[in-house]
Amino acid sequence: MKKLLKPASLLFYFLVIIVFFFVGLYIAKLLDAGKGQMLAGGAIVLFYGLVSAGLAFVLALFVAYAVKHSTLIKINKIIGILFFTLVCIITYLLMSH
Repeated sequence: MKKLLKPASLLFYFLVIIVFFFVGLYIAKLLDAGKGQMLAGGAIVLFYGLVSAGLAFVLALFVAYAVKHSTLIKINKIIGILFFTLVCIITYLLMSH
């Protein structure tokens, strides 16, 4: 149980929630989930993000419990790079419009 509350595990949870929230939003965009739904469209897209973040968090708990601490640090580096890439892409898209 102590393994789940180490700083590397907490960082892993945070990164997984943020990255997979945006992955869920992107999946909703690819599927045109909110198109033609008027005011409900935003809620539908937000729900896609929340569900994917929630499922990824539950999976992250199992991963953090199952892998070694050194492997978790390597996974954090990979997800951190994905997070940085995601921030760069979003910044570029916002600045180009």
